Amino acid sequence: MEGVPDLRTSRQPCNFFNLLVLGPTGAGKSSLIYTWWRALQAQDILPEDHNGVLAELSVGWSVIEPGENSASNAPTRKLLRAHHGTKGLRVFELLSARPDGAGICVHDTKGQQFYDSRESKHASSLIRGVAMEGSNQEHENLRYWLKIGNLGLFQKRTLADTPHVVVLVFDITLRSLQKMVRAGGQSPASSPHLMVYNNVVRQARLEGLEVFVALTHMDALEAAQSDDARDRETRVGETVSTVVADLKVALSEALDNQVPPENINLIENYRVDKHGEDPRVELAALELLEALVSSGESFIAARAPDPLCIVS
Repeated sequence: MEGVPDLRTSRQPCNFFNLLVLGPTGAGKSSLIYTWWRALQAQDILPEDHNGVLAELSVGWSVIEPGENSASNAPTRKLLRAHHGTKGLRVFELLSARPDGAGICVHDTKGQQFYDSRESKHASSLIRGVAMEGSNQEHENLRYWLKIGNLGLFQKRTLADTPHVVVLVFDITLRSLQKMVRAGGQSPASSPHLMVYNNVVRQARLEGLEVFVALTHMDALEAAQSDDARDRETRVGETVSTVVADLKVALSEALDNQVPPENINLIENYRVDKHGEDPRVELAALELLEALVSSGESFIAARAPDPLCIVS
């Protein structure tokens, strides 16, 4: 395929599955990564461990030690608004590689705000795996085999650098998502959001990458649209399943049917106002993560000379 390197010639072992996370500013991309991290922990997490991850992901809040500014013995949280927001491409090691299995790296990104050609171009660089860590829409640094002054020749990438699967994160409660879905049945040009994300999906498919969608803040939608009480046995989104089923189909159609409804997942993230342990939240997050890793495994298997990546 034109423009795609022959990754089958790369003998570099693939020690990590690379998951690329894209979406609007404030949709919950970094919070989703934090939710994955929490769900993967096999033991109680100390507040300092929470805070290290929260600071690295720039989610804008931290856990307070029990007893610190708190009347109870339970860990609570505080806002750190000045530190909020991913500023550029950050590679977060979600799961470390081991001798008997590959790890998982998540490529966290600065969200789209203006939905213009510059943001669309940067998203393409992220998908193709040529953007270097720290790059964003305003300051894009690309990998090159050779640079002469400010001129870069021959974009460089390997199977270890490129994403292996893409997930788009949208806040289900925002009007912009509803407008994007409606534009799919009219003129895509009426929604800059839809134009950008259709370009993202097309670029990903050209690279052979499968695309998934995570719809966040499902708890807010359930609270607004359903009087049914939720309990710890209820799955995320179950109380509004009919509404969400219709939305999945409409969103899939708006994205040119390149993202099937079964690739659209319902998510609740841990966040500043929802920090207590919740098995429902973690189950939904892990089901999405499992699907992403499975897709990434297929992508790698089609391009690597040997089966190099196994998560155990």
